[in-house]
Amino acid sequence: MYTLRGPLYKNKEYRRFVWSQCIIWVFFLLLVFGFSSVIWNGLHEEMVTRNLALLGRLIHELPEEYHSDVESVVVSAFTQSFSQDELAKYQEIASSYGYTPQVPMNASPLIASAYNRWNRGFNWILILFLLGMSTLSWIIFSKVYHTIHALVQGAEGIMDGRFDVHFSDEGDGELDVLSFQFNQMAKRLEHTLAALEGEKSFLKEMISGVSHQLKTPLSSLKVYNELMLDQAGDEVATRREFLRESLGQIERMEWLIQTLLKLARLEANVITLECKPNIIDNTVNQVITQLKPRWQSKNQSVIFNPTRPLVELVYDAKWIAEVVENLIKNAIDYTPNDGQIEISVEQLDTSVRMRISDTGMGISEADIPYVFDRFYQGGANRKMHSAGSGIGLALAKLIVEKHSGFIDVKSKEFVGSTFTVVLPTLTEM
Repeated sequence: MYTLRGPLYKNKEYRRFVWSQCIIWVFFLLLVFGFSSVIWNGLHEEMVTRNLALLGRLIHELPEEYHSDVESVVVSAFTQSFSQDELAKYQEIASSYGYTPQVPMNASPLIASAYNRWNRGFNWILILFLLGMSTLSWIIFSKVYHTIHALVQGAEGIMDGRFDVHFSDEGDGELDVLSFQFNQMAKRLEHTLAALEGEKSFLKEMISGVSHQLKTPLSSLKVYNELMLDQAGDEVATRREFLRESLGQIERMEWLIQTLLKLARLEANVITLECKPNIIDNTVNQVITQLKPRWQSKNQSVIFNPTRPLVELVYDAKWIAEVVENLIKNAIDYTPNDGQIEISVEQLDTSVRMRISDTGMGISEADIPYVFDRFYQGGANRKMHSAGSGIGLALAKLIVEKHSGFIDVKSKEFVGSTFTVVLPTLTEM
């Protein structure tokens, strides 16, 4: 499950939002403090101006003999401070003339004017602040909304089978990470569906190939059994011949089924290779001995040139023997009577190279790229000379690749073929 990469305050998008809010708040406070300073300075100037006008009016209205009293009493009253007792005493005197603390604010033009200016200015500042916060929230929400909306549309496109969606993921915020993960998910889904389509095609080809391969021996078995029932029921020699042919077809089906199972289990990684130190020359000798009746029946000669000294290699002896057996069987089947098969094993710097050459009918240049494909049996010329299934070489190639090696073929039609297997000389696999 995905979690935030570190604390929330380290998230780039969160920090951008917080910093933007801080800037707006600082701007708002600066406006408030600046406007308050202007209002208080203006109020101070107006109070001084009004006091001067009041003092001038007193001097103007009073007789000249009281001017000295105005200077000593009234002027000092505008500049000096009063004690609490003096404030109470003088307020009581002023109250007797109708000027009390309960006088409404709008009765003083100076205070009313200052209040109205402050009220209007603060309202404008508040409006600017709210507009700034609203704009910031809209910008951030708009980005989040558009990103999420695009992801929703991308998800709908993927559900409809369109995988050409891509979102910008160059940043390092959580939305950028989400876009990156979405892009990766789209790619993986596309690859998965492509793999499923490939598996579907493979299954279709496999079923078609297996059906074709089993159809021939089953048809032959049916014909042999019908002939035995209708014509050869009392002829021992003919019955034996039909039974021998039927046994051959049954063995062919058994080999085909076992090989297909091996191929499927290897491709599904159900089988674990048991790689141990073995001598490749011994494995080749065992296969040659096992197939001796087969190549002797065609009067073929098999020449094996082992390495000197013998090479110890880490591999699964059973599965590499399967490779050697399939390659030698192919050489026997496609080489005419009295032909020759030569096998060599060579030690290289970091690998072992095994070659299996024959003097058979060879492979056409057009068929060489496909000889390792499942159920590929080559051109009509090769089909006429052998009843191969087209999966032996596919199995051999898969086994070699499971050992981190590779297999190749060089051939010239009507001259012969050489299959090369290269296995790395690893100490462990």
